[in-house]
Amino acid sequence: MKNTRKKNNKSYNNKNKTKKCMETFVEKKVKYWTNFWDEQIQKLENNKNISKDEKRILNKLKKQRKTEPNKLRKLYQLGNCNINCKNTLLEPGSPNQIPKSMRKEYNNDKRLIKAFTKKRKDIFKNKRNVLIDNFYENIPEVTKKNLIKEGAISECTPFFYNLTGGSKIYKNGDVIKTEETFNGNPFFRKVFYDDKTNTERYIDLRQAANAEIQISSILIKNPFPNIVTFYEINDNYVEMEELDMETKLKPEKVKETMQKAKGFLQSLGIMYIDWKIDNIGISKDGTYKLFDFDVSGLVDLKTNNWIIKPLEYWSYNKAIENGCKTPQEIDDYSFNRSIMELKY
Repeated sequence: MKNTRKKNNKSYNNKNKTKKCMETFVEKKVKYWTNFWDEQIQKLENNKNISKDEKRILNKLKKQRKTEPNKLRKLYQLGNCNINCKNTLLEPGSPNQIPKSMRKEYNNDKRLIKAFTKKRKDIFKNKRNVLIDNFYENIPEVTKKNLIKEGAISECTPFFYNLTGGSKIYKNGDVIKTEETFNGNPFFRKVFYDDKTNTERYIDLRQAANAEIQISSILIKNPFPNIVTFYEINDNYVEMEELDMETKLKPEKVKETMQKAKGFLQSLGIMYIDWKIDNIGISKDGTYKLFDFDVSGLVDLKTNNWIIKPLEYWSYNKAIENGCKTPQEIDDYSFNRSIMELKY
């Protein structure tokens, strides 16, 4: 009779680790998003003069609040509470074949299987295992430490950490993955969009593109640690370093780093205005960085007049409604309301 006690103990310990991870890491992540949705919904519901666009956003948030939590639990479980990264692209085994469970999940779709198999080969090369204690071997050490501190027992998502490809192109509302790199590093390319079927929207989009081109052109010559690094800027797109948008941001660190970023930007005459948590990511060395300047403005530091007036969207309009008059007052109001009041 075989001695199965050791095997059973290992299985029991693994189940306990997974259960604890689900109760801590996953539920914290889900709570962060549900709190975010609740806070945004409450703000919009309290707005007596809610616009049509805000009503549309409110309905979308309510739908997300209802349907997304269970999807998030499954995703975080698969990525961060998954011993040996089972049923993922990083599951140990032959580099030339994706796990059977993935084939089944995608209904043996030949096109998808071919794409995932290529990705697996790119990641594994000639290895059969790219995990170190259940964490993808190329994950930055600072990110790994933060995940473990938050209660994760694995990291089975290679896309943010594969430095030989994994770049993204944002075009017409869709994200397209590409194996291109910039000097060996993954990039994010934002392609400017024109909607010539709608004159008003076309004007807004061109104004946004013009603002982003001019402001990014200033920043590529004046780099700052807490602002995304730009690689290329032209009339068709801006290209920048790719940031981690999945790792949970720490409120105090957001406030500290973005306060520095705001001061630097204002010293150049740049009023960011579009302050929100969605516009902050983490670079591969763990630095918090601000990106997305299409709703920002630029002022003449001598006259304090707009050189590039920002689009009059939600943050700008709220600042005006609350008595702000100068460009800096508008920027400061938006920052204080969206960043300094973070409590998640």
